[in-house]
This record gives sequence, structure tokens and C-alpha cells, in this order.
Amino acid sequence: VLRRAKPDRLFIEPSGMGHPGGLFDVLSGEHLGKTLELRATIALVDMTEVAQRGELFHSEAFRDQVHCADVVVGARADVASTSDVEAFQRWAVDELYPAKSHVTTIAHGALPLDILDIACGPTAPAPLLSVHRVAAATAAMAAGGGGGMGPLGSVPIPMVVVPGRPQRVLGGTSEFKTAGWVFSREDVFARPRLTALFEALASEPRVKRFKGVMRVGAEWVMPIVQVEAGRANGVRVKLEPIAYRRDSRLEVIVMVSSSAGNEEGACNE
Repeated sequence: VLRRAKPDRLFIEPSGMGHPGGLFDVLSGEHLGKTLELRATIALVDMTEVAQRGELFHSEAFRDQVHCADVVVGARADVASTSDVEAFQRWAVDELYPAKSHVTTIAHGALPLDILDIACGPTAPAPLLSVHRVAAATAAMAAGGGGGMGPLGSVPIPMVVVPGRPQRVLGGTSEFKTAGWVFSREDVFARPRLTALFEALASEPRVKRFKGVMRVGAEWVMPIVQVEAGRANGVRVKLEPIAYRRDSRLEVIVMVSSSAGNEEGACNE
């Protein structure tokens, strides 16, 4: 199609074409990457399905399509209830990681064309945290709520990232300090070292939450923390494949004492 028609813009609806991340890899790879300029990948989501959280919501295909997308659009606003829309917004804004470049809703299938040109490169992690969100996550962990993988949130501020030179964003409050690193999608990490890093973070009492998506070889992975009584530090980190492809990133929240000094020193520690 590209050679024959030479289109100004080519739309690809990938259903039935395999893994979304794999398709992204092909389109941005050695052969097509120099010919194509990839714009925003859009996931069109039925808001009533998200609210119900049924079989489709939990399917691997749905999860991969959403993770690969830069933009998530909640469809059927004309028939969705107020609670459906609120459930979609909580999921799309607070639960999805990494944060999307844009989240919106549409009615009657009317998708604004300007969505096609939304910036879709790396974005900066949020420099400041919601105190109540961190406190709630800490309380949930104290009650046995899991391995510190709650939502951190991001703001869609574009940033330039070059290979080998990650961007860092620091922030926090008087009680919690945060650090976020964004790496070029060309940076490739070693699986054993990543696993060791994440297990060290998971077993450090001062680390209250962390999240990451990192490139390992030809795929991207996300750390999943599991409690394992037989291990010395009590935790095991499993690196699960994820369809996200735009960059690699790590975000950490650390609890600090009043004597810990400035936020940069606390995060470096």
C-alpha cells in the first residue's frame, strides 16, 4: 500500500493482526521506521464494559491494546450512565500505567480528528504526589493490600529523551519523596539486574511504592511483586511482558524522616 498509493496518512485497525506491541515494533523497525512517522495509537473502549469489568475487560487482548495505546477514548457516552463514565475515568486516569497522553469520551461514535495528531512521545512523570493517595496506598499495604504497585500517576508533559541519558524528575511532600526516570526506547536493560533492583526496592521498608516498564531485549516488562516466605527478603519480583513501547521508565516513592534533608538527597539515598 505504501509503495503503490503513497498515502499521506495510513490508518491501521489491528484486530486479528497479532500482538499490538509486535505490530508497533514492525512499524517502527529497521525497514518501515524510516518510511513511516508513527502518530498516536488510539484505544477505543466501551465505557459500559469497563464499568462492568467482565470477561472482555480481563482478556489479554484488551489489556495489550490498552497498554500499547497513547490515547484512550471512552465510547458510547450517549448511552453510558453517569456511574459508567465515572468508573471509566477512574480506570483510565488513576489505574493505567504508564499514564496516557490523552483520555477523553465521545458520543455517537464522533471521534474528533485532532486526536490523530496528539503528541505520543515520552512524557514526564508527575513531579508531585497527591498526599491522600500515597497515604491511602500506605494504609492499604499495612493492612496486607499487596506489593506496593498502586497507581502513581503521570502528567502528559512531552520530554526529549536520548539513548543513554535518562531524564529524571524529583518531587514529593514533607513525608514522601519521589523520583521518576524516563529512558529512551533504544535503551535495553539486563533482566537479572532489573530483577535484583526491583527486589531490593520491594524489600526496602522506606520504599512505599514503585512502578516501572523497562525494555529487556526485544520486549518490554513490568515488575509484579509477589510475597514468598521461603526467600531471604520475603519477596519475589516477576517481570511480566507488557505491550507498552514508547520508552522505559521507573517511578519510586520513598518515606523520609524530617531529618532526611532535601528531596534530591532522600531519593538518591
